[in-house]
Amino acid sequence: MPDDPGKCAVFAAGACIWSPGNPRAGWAFCYGADGLRNPLSYEGPVRAKGPATSQAQLNSRAELHAVVAALKFRKWPAEGFHTLVIVTDSFYVVNGATAQIKTWLQTGWKSPHRPGQTVLDQDLWETLLEEIKCLKGEGMAVEFWRIALHWNMASDAAVKAALSRNDTT
Repeated sequence: MPDDPGKCAVFAAGACIWSPGNPRAGWAFCYGADGLRNPLSYEGPVRAKGPATSQAQLNSRAELHAVVAALKFRKWPAEGFHTLVIVTDSFYVVNGATAQIKTWLQTGWKSPHRPGQTVLDQDLWETLLEEIKCLKGEGMAVEFWRIALHWNMASDAAVKAALSRNDTT
């Protein structure tokens, strides 16, 4: 980031194409020294690893996959960064990571909005927490910023490109 070279902004997005009987989801994240005019982008498919495979191809899982992939992507602290800023248009990700996750941990991953049911995407939330814990152990902070979709066009375009190639199965 221009005002602090030790802070790296990573723009993350997820998307799902709903076709009858065959939803496909993908994720992407972008970052780069040239701002977002010419970003480096990485994308991939959403894989079924949760407790219910029917949940695999959802927009929420795609958004979380993007964040987890960005956190795991490289050894950010070894490159001189002290803060990784996850920038996304996803209310689900930002609200979950900054507010809801505390409640979920206290309730044993039970949803306050769906009494008696487990939080959706628990496997990815647990992975996200573990990655943040590892980075914190290396002296790195992780922040979450929510932005308007039109400010997240590079990662959104990368997701759409991946989905159009039909390689997110």
